[in-house]
Amino acid sequence: MTNQQDTFLASEGNKWFERNKNSLLADEKDLPIRIITLYNLKPKNILEIGCSNGFRLRFLKKKLMCNCTGIEPSEQAIEDGKNKYKDIRFVRGVCSNIPLNKTFDLIIVNFVLHWVDRNNLNKCISEIDRLLKTNGHLILGDFLPDKPTINKYHHLPESDVKTFKQDYANLFVSSKEYIHLAHLSTTHSNLKKLISEKNSNERVSVSLLLKKDLSKVKDD
Repeated sequence: MTNQQDTFLASEGNKWFERNKNSLLADEKDLPIRIITLYNLKPKNILEIGCSNGFRLRFLKKKLMCNCTGIEPSEQAIEDGKNKYKDIRFVRGVCSNIPLNKTFDLIIVNFVLHWVDRNNLNKCISEIDRLLKTNGHLILGDFLPDKPTINKYHHLPESDVKTFKQDYANLFVSSKEYIHLAHLSTTHSNLKKLISEKNSNERVSVSLLLKKDLSKVKDD
């Protein structure tokens, strides 16, 4: 079976960037940015996992005057970002093995986890948790079907690469270490407009989670 992590590192990350690079644009309608604005978050250090060329981080750096770091598997996206945005730090890597040791008070993971191999998913969750400060915020965007679904990745029809759609925010909340503060819902075909989507195959959610300080949580 194909290791999807290796596929994105070797080729598909670059192909995704080539297909989408002309439409990468961040503004106040971008749902991760909108939820930051709605809750008046003021992070000093932001990490975005799956940052592409850093287009969203660049917008947030100008808006919030914060330090921004991006993790991205695509060499082409990183090269493009380094040429355009000199004040963003880029690190090549994948969610399940992030070569960083510092922690961040805001982490953004937008449309990443549905591409992750199931045998790497727990590693990804562990890495996100390791890098997020206590009392830090996690913004998690992905598909939100009524029930978990598995689909063939249509850009690689001859491979066994799949997408895994489910409620990823619940994986963090169910650990009892995170609080689900809010989410914005829309549809995959219109990612910048708030829509109550009845077709769960198209439904998308961007969630805001808070990592609790367990040292202050009393035993029941």
